[in-house]
Amino acid sequence: MNLPTPQDAVRDFFDWRYHAREFYENVSMHVLPEHPISLNFTNQTIKAQDSYVYGLILGNYNSKSNSSSVSLYNVSFPNRTSISFDKSKPNPEWGRISNTSKFSFKGRIYACNLNSSNDIMAAVDNDLIYISETSDTKIALKNDQAKIIQFLPGDSSMESFLCTRSNSVMFYKGPKCIGSLPFQISKFKRSILDLSIDPYNPQTALVCHGKVSINCIDIRDSSRTSIKLEDHVSSLAFANHIPFMFAAGSLSGVIAFFDIRLPSAPICTITAHDSEVTSLKWSVTSRDIVASSSLDAAVALWSLNEAKEADPSAVFAHNGHVTPITAFDWCQDMPWTMASVSEDNLFEIWTIAPSQIEDYLYP
Repeated sequence: MNLPTPQDAVRDFFDWRYHAREFYENVSMHVLPEHPISLNFTNQTIKAQDSYVYGLILGNYNSKSNSSSVSLYNVSFPNRTSISFDKSKPNPEWGRISNTSKFSFKGRIYACNLNSSNDIMAAVDNDLIYISETSDTKIALKNDQAKIIQFLPGDSSMESFLCTRSNSVMFYKGPKCIGSLPFQISKFKRSILDLSIDPYNPQTALVCHGKVSINCIDIRDSSRTSIKLEDHVSSLAFANHIPFMFAAGSLSGVIAFFDIRLPSAPICTITAHDSEVTSLKWSVTSRDIVASSSLDAAVALWSLNEAKEADPSAVFAHNGHVTPITAFDWCQDMPWTMASVSEDNLFEIWTIAPSQIEDYLYP
Protein backbone atom coordinates (compact mmCIF):
# COMPACT_ATOMS: atom_id res chain seq x y z
CA MET A 1 0.00 0.00 0.00
CA ASN A 2 1.37 3.43 -0.95
CA LEU A 3 0.57 5.57 2.07
CA PRO A 4 0.31 9.37 1.94
CA THR A 5 3.30 11.36 3.18
CA PRO A 6 2.97 13.22 6.53
CA GLN A 7 2.61 16.45 4.55
CA ASP A 8 -0.24 14.93 2.52
CA ALA A 9 -1.96 13.74 5.70
CA VAL A 10 -1.76 17.16 7.34
CA ARG A 11 -3.02 18.96 4.23
CA ASP A 12 -5.89 16.51 3.78
CA PHE A 13 -6.83 16.77 7.45
CA PHE A 14 -7.05 20.57 7.49
CA ASP A 15 -9.00 20.59 4.24
CA TRP A 16 -11.42 18.04 5.67
CA ARG A 17 -11.70 19.87 9.02
CA TYR A 18 -12.64 23.12 7.29
CA HIS A 19 -15.58 21.46 5.55
CA ALA A 20 -16.60 19.35 8.57
CA ARG A 21 -16.16 21.94 11.32
CA GLU A 22 -19.89 22.22 12.09
CA PHE A 23 -20.01 18.52 13.01
CA TYR A 24 -17.49 18.78 15.86
CA GLU A 25 -17.21 20.65 19.11
CA ASN A 26 -13.47 19.97 19.10
CA VAL A 27 -11.11 18.11 16.78
CA SER A 28 -7.33 17.94 16.62
CA MET A 29 -4.64 15.82 14.97
CA HIS A 30 -0.98 14.83 15.21
CA VAL A 31 1.29 12.89 12.84
CA LEU A 32 3.02 10.22 14.92
CA PRO A 33 6.74 9.49 14.38
CA GLU A 34 6.12 5.73 14.62
CA HIS A 35 3.38 3.38 13.43
CA PRO A 36 0.56 3.04 16.00
CA ILE A 37 -0.76 -0.44 16.80
CA SER A 38 -2.96 0.43 19.80
CA LEU A 39 -4.72 3.38 21.42
CA ASN A 40 -6.43 3.70 24.82
CA PHE A 41 -7.78 6.62 26.80
CA THR A 42 -6.59 6.73 30.39
CA ASN A 43 -9.35 6.37 32.94
CA GLN A 44 -9.61 9.89 34.32
CA THR A 45 -9.89 13.16 32.41
CA ILE A 46 -8.31 16.13 34.20
CA LYS A 47 -10.42 19.27 34.56
CA ALA A 48 -8.01 22.21 34.67
CA GLN A 49 -9.67 25.65 34.93
CA ASP A 50 -10.88 26.33 31.38
CA SER A 51 -9.77 23.01 29.88
CA TYR A 52 -10.22 19.27 29.77
CA VAL A 53 -6.90 17.41 29.61
CA TYR A 54 -7.18 13.93 28.11
CA GLY A 55 -4.60 11.22 28.56
CA LEU A 56 -4.02 8.57 25.89
CA ILE A 57 -1.67 5.58 25.81
CA LEU A 58 -0.35 4.57 22.39
CA GLY A 59 1.67 1.50 21.46
CA ASN A 60 3.96 2.26 18.50
CA TYR A 61 6.37 0.31 16.30
CA ASN A 62 9.29 1.49 14.16
CA SER A 63 10.03 -1.16 11.52
CA LYS A 64 13.25 0.51 10.36
CA SER A 65 14.93 0.20 13.75
CA ASN A 66 12.86 -2.78 14.97
CA SER A 67 12.03 -0.81 18.10
CA SER A 68 8.80 -0.09 19.95
CA SER A 69 7.43 2.36 22.45
CA VAL A 70 4.52 2.89 24.81
CA SER A 71 3.81 6.61 24.98
CA LEU A 72 1.53 8.87 27.02
CA TYR A 73 0.00 11.74 25.08
CA ASN A 74 -1.96 14.63 26.59
CA VAL A 75 -4.54 16.63 24.66
CA SER A 76 -6.19 19.83 25.90
CA PHE A 77 -9.69 20.86 24.79
CA PRO A 78 -11.75 23.84 26.03
CA ASN A 79 -14.13 23.26 28.93
CA ARG A 80 -17.06 25.40 27.85
CA THR A 81 -18.98 24.73 31.07
CA SER A 82 -16.23 26.17 33.29
CA ILE A 83 -16.65 29.64 34.81
CA SER A 84 -13.06 30.28 33.70
CA PHE A 85 -13.89 29.66 30.04
CA ASP A 86 -13.61 32.81 27.90
CA LYS A 87 -14.16 32.34 24.18
CA SER A 88 -12.59 35.73 23.47
CA LYS A 89 -9.35 34.64 25.19
CA PRO A 90 -8.52 31.19 23.78
CA ASN A 91 -6.02 29.14 25.72
CA PRO A 92 -2.94 28.48 23.53
CA GLU A 93 -2.92 24.89 24.84
CA TRP A 94 -6.32 24.08 23.33
CA GLY A 95 -5.95 21.51 20.59
CA ARG A 96 -2.30 20.82 21.33
CA ILE A 97 -1.24 17.16 21.39
CA SER A 98 1.96 16.54 23.36
CA ASN A 99 3.98 13.43 24.16
CA THR A 100 4.63 13.66 27.91
CA SER A 101 6.32 10.31 28.63
CA LYS A 102 7.65 7.33 26.73
CA PHE A 103 8.85 3.78 27.45
CA SER A 104 11.13 2.39 24.73
CA PHE A 105 11.84 -1.26 23.91
CA LYS A 106 13.93 -3.19 21.42
CA GLY A 107 11.78 -5.48 19.30
CA ARG A 108 8.27 -5.48 17.88
CA ILE A 109 5.19 -4.57 19.90
CA TYR A 110 2.16 -6.73 19.09
CA ALA A 111 -0.39 -5.51 21.64
CA CYS A 112 -0.89 -2.98 24.42
CA ASN A 113 -3.73 -2.29 26.84
CA LEU A 114 -4.38 -0.77 30.26
CA ASN A 115 -6.63 -1.51 33.23
CA SER A 116 -8.83 0.79 35.30
CA SER A 117 -5.82 1.92 37.38
CA ASN A 118 -3.95 2.88 34.20
CA ASP A 119 -1.47 0.04 34.65
CA ILE A 120 -0.15 -0.93 31.23
CA MET A 121 0.57 -4.34 29.74
CA ALA A 122 2.49 -4.54 26.47
CA ALA A 123 3.53 -7.55 24.40
CA VAL A 124 6.97 -7.00 22.84
CA ASP A 125 8.43 -9.98 20.97
CA ASN A 126 8.12 -12.91 23.42
CA ASP A 127 7.83 -10.70 26.50
CA LEU A 128 4.86 -9.44 28.47
CA ILE A 129 5.81 -6.14 30.08
CA TYR A 130 3.67 -4.83 32.94
CA ILE A 131 4.12 -1.13 33.76
CA SER A 132 2.61 0.47 36.87
CA GLU A 133 3.31 3.64 38.86
CA THR A 134 5.45 1.71 41.33
CA SER A 135 7.18 -1.06 39.37
CA ASP A 136 7.78 -2.80 36.06
CA THR A 137 7.55 -6.56 35.54
CA LYS A 138 8.62 -8.68 32.57
CA ILE A 139 7.78 -12.31 31.87
CA ALA A 140 8.53 -14.38 28.78
CA LEU A 141 6.10 -16.45 26.73
CA LYS A 142 8.10 -19.41 25.46
CA ASN A 143 8.18 -19.46 21.65
CA ASP A 144 5.03 -17.35 21.38
CA GLN A 145 3.81 -13.75 21.26
CA ALA A 146 0.61 -12.20 22.64
CA LYS A 147 -1.31 -10.28 19.97
CA ILE A 148 -4.47 -9.43 21.97
CA ILE A 149 -4.55 -8.31 25.62
CA GLN A 150 -7.88 -7.82 27.40
CA PHE A 151 -8.02 -6.94 31.10
CA LEU A 152 -10.94 -8.25 33.10
CA PRO A 153 -13.40 -5.46 33.98
CA GLY A 154 -13.44 -4.19 37.54
CA ASP A 155 -11.55 -1.83 39.77
CA SER A 156 -7.79 -2.24 39.37
CA SER A 157 -8.03 -5.74 37.92
CA MET A 158 -4.64 -7.13 36.92
CA GLU A 159 -6.09 -10.33 35.47
CA SER A 160 -6.23 -10.62 31.71
CA PHE A 161 -7.02 -12.82 28.74
CA LEU A 162 -4.24 -13.16 26.16
CA CYS A 163 -4.55 -14.34 22.56
CA THR A 164 -1.30 -15.48 20.99
CA ARG A 165 0.14 -15.80 17.51
CA SER A 166 0.10 -19.60 17.88
CA ASN A 167 -3.73 -19.45 18.18
CA SER A 168 -3.92 -20.03 21.95
CA VAL A 169 -6.09 -18.24 24.50
CA MET A 170 -4.27 -17.82 27.81
CA PHE A 171 -5.13 -16.38 31.20
CA TYR A 172 -2.75 -14.33 33.34
CA LYS A 173 -3.46 -13.49 36.98
CA GLY A 174 -1.01 -10.59 36.98
CA PRO A 175 2.39 -9.79 38.47
CA LYS A 176 1.16 -9.44 42.06
CA CYS A 177 0.18 -13.11 42.11
CA ILE A 178 3.61 -14.47 43.04
CA GLY A 179 4.85 -17.21 40.76
CA SER A 180 1.90 -16.83 38.43
CA LEU A 181 2.52 -17.37 34.73
CA PRO A 182 0.01 -17.23 31.87
CA PHE A 183 -1.66 -20.60 31.36
CA GLN A 184 -3.46 -21.91 28.30
CA ILE A 185 -7.26 -22.11 28.35
CA SER A 186 -7.90 -23.14 24.78
CA LYS A 187 -6.12 -23.80 21.49
CA PHE A 188 -7.55 -23.18 18.01
CA LYS A 189 -6.55 -24.24 14.51
CA ARG A 190 -7.19 -20.81 12.97
CA SER A 191 -5.80 -17.39 13.82
CA ILE A 192 -7.77 -15.57 16.52
CA LEU A 193 -9.15 -12.25 15.26
CA ASP A 194 -10.85 -10.92 18.38
CA LEU A 195 -11.83 -11.66 21.97
CA SER A 196 -14.48 -9.98 24.12
CA ILE A 197 -15.02 -10.49 27.86
CA ASP A 198 -18.55 -10.62 29.27
CA PRO A 199 -18.68 -7.70 31.76
CA TYR A 200 -21.48 -9.42 33.71
CA ASN A 201 -19.64 -12.75 33.86
CA PRO A 202 -15.95 -11.89 33.45
CA GLN A 203 -14.79 -15.50 33.74
CA THR A 204 -16.18 -16.04 30.24
CA ALA A 205 -15.28 -14.57 26.86
CA LEU A 206 -16.20 -14.90 23.21
CA VAL A 207 -13.56 -15.66 20.58
CA CYS A 208 -13.79 -15.33 16.79
CA HIS A 209 -11.44 -16.45 14.04
CA GLY A 210 -13.07 -15.51 10.74
CA LYS A 211 -15.49 -18.44 10.67
CA VAL A 212 -19.27 -18.67 10.95
CA SER A 213 -18.86 -20.29 14.37
CA ILE A 214 -17.54 -18.38 17.37
CA ASN A 215 -16.54 -19.89 20.71
CA CYS A 216 -17.45 -19.14 24.31
CA ILE A 217 -14.65 -20.01 26.72
CA ASP A 218 -14.64 -20.20 30.53
CA ILE A 219 -11.49 -19.89 32.64
CA ARG A 220 -13.02 -21.84 35.54
CA ASP A 221 -13.08 -25.18 33.76
CA SER A 222 -11.35 -24.48 30.42
CA SER A 223 -14.61 -25.35 28.67
CA ARG A 224 -15.33 -24.26 25.11
CA THR A 225 -18.77 -23.95 23.52
CA SER A 226 -19.26 -23.43 19.80
CA ILE A 227 -21.93 -20.92 18.71
CA LYS A 228 -22.92 -20.94 15.04
CA LEU A 229 -23.93 -17.55 13.60
CA GLU A 230 -25.02 -16.53 10.09
CA ASP A 231 -21.86 -14.84 8.78
CA HIS A 232 -18.07 -15.08 9.02
CA VAL A 233 -17.20 -13.10 12.16
CA SER A 234 -14.19 -10.74 12.29
CA SER A 235 -14.87 -8.76 15.50
CA LEU A 236 -16.85 -9.08 18.73
CA ALA A 237 -17.96 -6.82 21.58
CA PHE A 238 -20.13 -7.49 24.61
CA ALA A 239 -22.38 -4.55 25.55
CA ASN A 240 -21.23 -2.59 28.61
CA HIS A 241 -24.72 -1.86 29.94
CA ILE A 242 -27.03 -4.55 28.48
CA PRO A 243 -26.68 -8.04 30.03
CA PHE A 244 -26.28 -10.97 27.59
CA MET A 245 -26.02 -8.64 24.57
CA PHE A 246 -23.09 -8.79 22.14
CA ALA A 247 -22.36 -7.38 18.71
CA ALA A 248 -20.59 -9.33 15.97
CA GLY A 249 -18.91 -7.66 13.01
CA SER A 250 -18.52 -9.72 9.86
CA LEU A 251 -16.09 -10.03 6.96
CA SER A 252 -18.88 -8.71 4.71
CA GLY A 253 -19.32 -5.45 6.67
CA VAL A 254 -22.53 -6.39 8.52
CA ILE A 255 -22.94 -5.85 12.28
CA ALA A 256 -25.35 -8.25 13.99
CA PHE A 257 -26.68 -8.03 17.55
CA PHE A 258 -27.29 -11.18 19.59
CA ASP A 259 -28.56 -12.36 22.96
CA ILE A 260 -25.99 -14.95 24.04
CA ARG A 261 -28.75 -17.04 25.64
CA LEU A 262 -30.47 -17.44 22.23
CA PRO A 263 -27.77 -16.85 19.60
CA SER A 264 -29.36 -18.91 16.83
CA ALA A 265 -30.66 -15.74 15.12
CA PRO A 266 -29.70 -12.07 15.46
CA ILE A 267 -32.00 -9.59 17.16
CA CYS A 268 -31.22 -7.18 14.33
CA THR A 269 -28.49 -6.38 11.78
CA ILE A 270 -26.89 -3.31 10.21
CA THR A 271 -25.14 -3.16 6.84
CA ALA A 272 -22.45 -0.94 8.30
CA HIS A 273 -19.48 -1.05 5.92
CA ASP A 274 -18.47 -2.23 2.46
CA SER A 275 -15.61 -4.33 3.84
CA GLU A 276 -14.56 -6.29 6.92
CA VAL A 277 -15.58 -4.84 10.29
CA THR A 278 -12.17 -4.67 11.97
CA SER A 279 -13.22 -3.46 15.43
CA LEU A 280 -16.30 -2.86 17.59
CA LYS A 281 -16.55 -0.88 20.84
CA TRP A 282 -19.66 0.00 22.81
CA SER A 283 -19.95 3.46 24.29
CA VAL A 284 -18.91 3.73 27.92
CA THR A 285 -21.64 6.26 28.74
CA SER A 286 -24.47 5.69 26.22
CA ARG A 287 -26.28 2.40 26.70
CA ASP A 288 -27.22 1.52 23.13
CA ILE A 289 -24.42 3.12 21.06
CA VAL A 290 -21.69 1.01 19.43
CA ALA A 291 -18.80 2.22 17.26
CA SER A 292 -17.25 0.30 14.38
CA SER A 293 -14.25 0.60 12.09
CA SER A 294 -13.45 -1.00 8.77
CA LEU A 295 -10.98 -0.82 5.89
CA ASP A 296 -12.96 2.16 4.55
CA ALA A 297 -11.07 4.59 6.89
CA ALA A 298 -14.20 5.65 8.82
CA VAL A 299 -15.31 5.26 12.43
CA ALA A 300 -19.11 4.94 12.47
CA LEU A 301 -21.50 5.11 15.43
CA TRP A 302 -24.72 3.08 15.51
CA SER A 303 -27.77 2.91 17.75
CA LEU A 304 -29.04 -0.52 18.77
CA ASN A 305 -32.53 0.91 19.20
CA GLU A 306 -32.53 2.28 15.65
CA ALA A 307 -30.98 -0.92 14.30
CA LYS A 308 -34.28 -2.64 15.00
CA GLU A 309 -35.86 -0.42 12.33
CA ALA A 310 -35.50 -0.98 8.59
CA ASP A 311 -32.39 0.49 6.92
CA PRO A 312 -30.95 2.37 9.92
CA SER A 313 -28.45 5.15 9.24
CA ALA A 314 -25.35 5.89 11.28
CA VAL A 315 -25.72 8.11 14.32
CA PHE A 316 -22.44 9.72 13.26
CA ALA A 317 -19.51 8.93 10.97
CA HIS A 318 -16.00 10.28 11.53
CA ASN A 319 -14.28 10.64 8.15
CA GLY A 320 -11.11 12.46 9.14
CA HIS A 321 -8.79 9.64 8.02
CA VAL A 322 -7.84 8.64 4.48
CA THR A 323 -6.27 5.24 5.30
CA PRO A 324 -7.68 2.29 7.30
CA ILE A 325 -8.15 2.73 11.04
CA THR A 326 -5.54 0.95 13.17
CA ALA A 327 -7.30 1.51 16.50
CA PHE A 328 -9.89 3.73 18.14
CA ASP A 329 -11.30 4.25 21.63
CA TRP A 330 -14.02 6.03 23.60
CA CYS A 331 -13.08 8.47 26.35
CA GLN A 332 -13.91 6.77 29.64
CA ASP A 333 -15.60 9.70 31.39
CA MET A 334 -16.43 12.37 28.78
CA PRO A 335 -19.38 11.42 26.55
CA TRP A 336 -19.02 11.63 22.77
CA THR A 337 -15.26 12.15 22.83
CA MET A 338 -13.21 9.62 20.87
CA ALA A 339 -9.73 9.13 19.42
CA SER A 340 -8.46 7.18 16.43
CA VAL A 341 -5.21 6.31 14.65
CA SER A 342 -4.71 5.13 11.08
CA GLU A 343 -2.23 3.34 8.84
CA ASP A 344 -0.60 6.63 7.78
CA ASN A 345 0.30 7.38 11.46
CA LEU A 346 -2.39 10.05 11.80
CA PHE A 347 -3.64 10.45 15.39
CA GLU A 348 -6.95 12.27 15.83
CA ILE A 349 -9.04 13.16 18.88
CA TRP A 350 -12.53 14.59 18.54
CA THR A 351 -15.70 15.55 20.37
CA ILE A 352 -18.95 15.42 18.41
CA ALA A 353 -20.99 18.64 18.36
CA PRO A 354 -24.22 18.41 20.41
CA SER A 355 -26.20 19.53 17.36
CA GLN A 356 -25.28 16.26 15.63
CA ILE A 357 -26.47 13.96 18.42
CA GLU A 358 -29.39 15.79 20.03
CA ASP A 359 -31.57 12.67 19.97
CA TYR A 360 -28.94 10.64 21.84
CA LEU A 361 -27.66 13.07 24.48
CA TYR A 362 -30.12 11.91 27.12
CA PRO A 363 -31.33 8.37 27.76
